[in-house]
Amino acid sequence: MKHWILSTALAVVVLSLGMNSARAQGDIQVLDFNRQAMQAYTNLELEQARGFLDQALATAQRTGVSGAPLARTYVNLGVVMVGGYQETAQGLEFFRQALQADPNVRLDPLTSTPEIQQVFALARASSGTRPSGGNTTTVRPPTTPPQPVGPRAIPHAPIPEQLAQTAVPVFIQAPPSAPIGGITVHYRSTGMPEFQQASMRRMRGGWGYEIPCSDVFQPAVEYYVVAESRAGDLIGYVGEEASPIRVPIVSVRTRPAAALPGMVPPQPCGADSECPPGLEGCVNGGGRAGLGDRCEVTSDCSGTLVCESGFCVTTDAPPVPEEDEEPSDPNAMPRFFSHIGLTVGVGYADQDMLADGGPPSGITNTMAWVEAGQPGCNRTEAGAYCVQVATPGFVPTVALRATVGYYLTERFALAATLRYQFNAGESSMANMLIGVRGQFLFTEPVAEGLHLAGFIGTSYGQIQLQVEQPQPPAPYILSGLNGVQLGTVLGYRFSRNLGVVVTPELHILFPTFMIGIDFTAGLEVAF
Repeated sequence: MKHWILSTALAVVVLSLGMNSARAQGDIQVLDFNRQAMQAYTNLELEQARGFLDQALATAQRTGVSGAPLARTYVNLGVVMVGGYQETAQGLEFFRQALQADPNVRLDPLTSTPEIQQVFALARASSGTRPSGGNTTTVRPPTTPPQPVGPRAIPHAPIPEQLAQTAVPVFIQAPPSAPIGGITVHYRSTGMPEFQQASMRRMRGGWGYEIPCSDVFQPAVEYYVVAESRAGDLIGYVGEEASPIRVPIVSVRTRPAAALPGMVPPQPCGADSECPPGLEGCVNGGGRAGLGDRCEVTSDCSGTLVCESGFCVTTDAPPVPEEDEEPSDPNAMPRFFSHIGLTVGVGYADQDMLADGGPPSGITNTMAWVEAGQPGCNRTEAGAYCVQVATPGFVPTVALRATVGYYLTERFALAATLRYQFNAGESSMANMLIGVRGQFLFTEPVAEGLHLAGFIGTSYGQIQLQVEQPQPPAPYILSGLNGVQLGTVLGYRFSRNLGVVVTPELHILFPTFMIGIDFTAGLEVAF
């Protein structure tokens, strides 16, 4: 009996230790997902942030995580919904769940805004919770309900100080995938009655601009930053016109000199002259123009900036995209695509369909050709022949098909097609059909995985049928040269550049009427 009790107790201890270990591991995983989520949030990657938080929540439920890690997950979900998606009601519910998990949970000051703090305060008041321990104050709901949240504040670290008559670096961190179409900085200094506006330039790791040294005077330079989407909508800001960022301007430096990433600190106006090629230790620039300002020669630019195409740019910065050009993203859906594959199809053969020419010379068996106007051919064209069709129905065809196209937008593409039929007659375009089509993507634009699109277009050429005859040879049926084609494209890309694709489509050819149905399977190459 003692051995049984001892064994049972030992098993309980081992099981408890295992559960505690699994829960501890779950805590680590949940907090790591939260860290990745908020890093994506500060980079304006809202979908990625929400995905990490959903994984954190699923991990917490699977491993039994509760308390502070679970509360932190709900808080971050609330921050993303209110500050990112402007979903106040859903953010309020996430904050309430966070307070239920841990009444002591608080907002992170690095990611909270006045709007987020207002919604969090309302959640605390409506849930009836308050932090335990220490002196606390009663949290009352705001006198007015929270208003819809607009564009959110972008995290930004201004430089602590700058020398007079020295360009002030302003850097906004953002990855190339951030949905930013452009960022403008508005700045002013002593003696400037209004804010001056300048476009920030895309550079390594984000967007940068140097407020020109000619506009930098004591006691301070003030600025605020506005970020817009590619559609021109306001999506974020740093500071405001009523409360701008303030950088002290000093005569003697007390902090290390600041610089944009990959650049040396700006020099005071006129500190250097343009360097002759190959002179070691000489620094180009020395002018007053900052990053992105117009210039004529390199000596017009400050610091290590050089003059290229009329603008001051960094020597190691990647090419700046044009206004209508999107930054390259390896995870973006490829725009160009090409397909090649084998086509197996059918066409409908009926009585009174014209033959592609008359009987070949030297052929004694001409029963397959029926001359126009004779019994079995109700055609009236002079010199024409009908194909003898004993039983109307579908006749198989085999061809080779190639397609090339380009997505002008994320969902609409134009494509050109070529259908080459191996066996056909001798009339114009007898074994060839070329076409142009418009194509619309139904699924989400992705670099890899499944994609489905529909298309409609026009064609020129023939699809010829050959009906089996009791005795050879068998003539080919003539089709109209003009046509309409419609169908779908179902594909799967294993990588961004390679995949497989199947294309069922319908052809309607006229004025010599014919209906054809093709099914093509092949490879896709895209980039």
